[in-house]
Amino acid sequence: MSGYLARLKEVEKRKNFHNSPESELTKPPKGASVSFVSSVPEENKKNSDVQSLQIEQVRQWLFKAGEPEEDHYLVIDKCKADHDAMNYFFKYASGEFDS
Repeated sequence: MSGYLARLKEVEKRKNFHNSPESELTKPPKGASVSFVSSVPEENKKNSDVQSLQIEQVRQWLFKAGEPEEDHYLVIDKCKADHDAMNYFFKYASGEFDS
């Protein structure tokens, strides 16, 4: 795991992720509702709850695997942005790859 985490950290450094335009938040269009709770369909809320639980399991697994806490955001951010990455790390977190 630490080999993957080290490569991911290096890629993030090269991209200078925190200063890239992709990481900037955009303003909602004028007149758009800012009430997130009422605008999110129930199914999306359930998916979000499931993702939050999965991310928490991945976070606990990272602690258990001995990964440095300051690097956890690399995996967590990747999981939030990429469904395949979430599935991959969640399989580890749930013990599917344990021998």
